[in-house]
Amino acid sequence: MDDLRRQQLQELITEMDRQANQLYARLFHLEMGSRCHAFLEHVGLIGEFVNVCRDELGSGRDFAAANGHGDEAVELGPHRLGYLREKLACIYGPGFPLKLALRTTAGKLSRVRAIELRAELEALYGSDVIERLTAANPGFKG
Repeated sequence: MDDLRRQQLQELITEMDRQANQLYARLFHLEMGSRCHAFLEHVGLIGEFVNVCRDELGSGRDFAAANGHGDEAVELGPHRLGYLREKLACIYGPGFPLKLALRTTAGKLSRVRAIELRAELEALYGSDVIERLTAANPGFKG
């Protein structure tokens, strides 16, 4: 990446951060946190995206084209994934990130990967995670 592109991306990060902070201030002023807390939590997701972009630029990667519509992806370390999991659970309810992960991978896993995923889920959410999901989601097959 050349210096000009690096400067452009830094300016973009600065503007994204400014916009996120202004949005938070407006929503906070409207007492959105007490009126619909989950809506305010979306600003946390926006802020985290800005942080991810900072990390990407710091690693010399152009983050601007990274999205689900192309082949580019950003790097998300465990601390970033943990924060995103926490925010999604706060916005959509307990267990949402887990339910989303299971629904998007259902039927697409090899038996070996399914066993590995179950072990990961049990390590994260407890040994009875599959039983709790089955009880809370009729039709779910662990």
